[in-house]
Amino acid sequence: MRKLGESSFKILSNAPTTEALFPNVRSLDCGYTRGRLLSHFPFPSLVFLNIHYQYLHGHRLRNAFELFPDSSPNIRIISLRVRSFDLAFSKVVSNRLCRWQNLQTVVFPEIFLDVDALVHLSCMPALTRLDFVLSATFPASDSHLFFPNLHHITLRSKSLEAVTRLLSRTRLPAITDFTAIIYDCPSREELSFFFIGVQSSITGNTIKVLELHQMSWPATNAVRSEGLLLCWEDLQPCMAFRNLLRISLDIEWKVGLMDNELLALALAWPHLEDLLINPFWGWNSPGGITPNGLLQLLEKCRSIHCITLAIDTRGYTELPPSGLLASLGLTSPRTISLDVLDSVIQAESVPAVAAFFGCTPCSTFSFTAWASRKLIKSPGWKVYKDHWNDVHRLANNAIQGS
Repeated sequence: MRKLGESSFKILSNAPTTEALFPNVRSLDCGYTRGRLLSHFPFPSLVFLNIHYQYLHGHRLRNAFELFPDSSPNIRIISLRVRSFDLAFSKVVSNRLCRWQNLQTVVFPEIFLDVDALVHLSCMPALTRLDFVLSATFPASDSHLFFPNLHHITLRSKSLEAVTRLLSRTRLPAITDFTAIIYDCPSREELSFFFIGVQSSITGNTIKVLELHQMSWPATNAVRSEGLLLCWEDLQPCMAFRNLLRISLDIEWKVGLMDNELLALALAWPHLEDLLINPFWGWNSPGGITPNGLLQLLEKCRSIHCITLAIDTRGYTELPPSGLLASLGLTSPRTISLDVLDSVIQAESVPAVAAFFGCTPCSTFSFTAWASRKLIKSPGWKVYKDHWNDVHRLANNAIQGS
């Protein structure tokens, strides 16, 4: 891939012909700070378009995009990635999007889509992937949006309430991957209604990936909402999705799950491969899942290989009994990636915890602790991280020597 220089651009812009210079180009991937390429050169055969801007010159991009759909009527895959929100440009995109009739993939991670654009997209039988920003003022309506073949959807919104409002009028019978990305910390009521909305919207038993992520606002130190504790009751609605391979929940709540509750979740998701609970925000709790509770999770979910949760090592100073894994049938090697987040561990527990992980049924052992931007701002994090690094080293030595 070569950069188109200013002199080359001027020569091409003044080419002595009225015909399209690139009549057979089907794929265009461009990253630049101006919108002139789209407005100067027609691409009549274009099918794939990916534009990523380091800086957004809103008026230039709007002017270029207003004419672009007419010169490239056969777009099927479009991705627009810009660095700042521009409501006027979002409106232009929503309007122009309605001119394409064969869309398969629409990825607009910083662009708002209005109701008309979503209605148009719901009429696209080939549409399989959709990613866009949802306006907080998205209107409620009795009419429903039906996406018959949509497999992957990512909804981005300031609040979880706006996502739930859209779900209440949307049917996704073929969805496999559902992701919601929000910025405001949800209330318990909002989280409950969200899970209800997911259940009512995904009418088929097809979902395999469910993710909810609350992002931190840039350049701010988010303060955890006091009094909000993620409990078993909050996660119960997710147990309806029996075919889950991956579940990732990450919100600005404390987490209070017990061993028996985690086991009940594991029984509901027998094919689970990835379990991530608050990978960015952490659990912010002195407790967590005990090593024995983790062992039960490994027993029930034989396909699991990525686990993110807090481990409770309080009082764990005795070496695990020999033959424990064999008694549970956990002798087959597997790869496990474990992030223990903000788990507190004391020096006296390191040998026993390392012995436990050193005899877990894995041939490759990846270990992470106190790693996210949020967690490394916590008091004492360096001491605990060093202890977990010791656990990792001793456990891997035991695995390699076995």
